[in-house]
Amino acid sequence: MNAERRRCLKGASLYVVGGLAVSLSILIDNKDIYTMTFV
Repeated sequence: MNAERRRCLKGASLYVVGGLAVSLSILIDNKDIYTMTFV
């Protein structure tokens, strides 16, 4: 049970970190687009 729970937690943490990285990259890309359009 503990090993399975740890594996689930590891997968969930990886999923969360991946989602944060994707959202950050999208935000940075949008920022670049905004600066390009406004400047």
